[in-house]
Amino acid sequence: MIGGKSLEFGFTSHSYVRYSPNDLGAQLGVLIGLVFDARAETRRIVLSKVVGEEVPVRKEHELSERERRFRRLRGEATAVGVSPDRAVRVKQSGPNGWQVSINPGIADSLSEAEFLTAFSRALSDVMGRYRDEVARARATVYGDDDLKRYR
Repeated sequence: MIGGKSLEFGFTSHSYVRYSPNDLGAQLGVLIGLVFDARAETRRIVLSKVVGEEVPVRKEHELSERERRFRRLRGEATAVGVSPDRAVRVKQSGPNGWQVSINPGIADSLSEAEFLTAFSRALSDVMGRYRDEVARARATVYGDDDLKRYR
């Protein structure tokens, strides 16, 4: 993660060509989930340091009805991003559900650098689409005035 805004992926020497598309997709899906879980935990830790006391993750029973509804809608949100060459597809279901699909034969047709570019573009595409879905959920629950704060 670079500056909290971008991600950089890479492979150990020659490992890219050793993966099947299914295995590589499964590993990348898990990796994305772990990166975003770590990012959320880091935000919570930083916020705790800023306010001077631990900011706990709030349990479902501690939330207002509107917050529960928003979390439910956010959890149901789904988005799909695709690389421009359609070689890589990334699906996000809720905040933590990630799936990566890679066309068969990609290792034979794309270099490691080209694959990483395709994957990064698909990931960027899905993140933008998911952010839009979450914004719609937020507007549904909290109204359009609240939505303006997030644009």
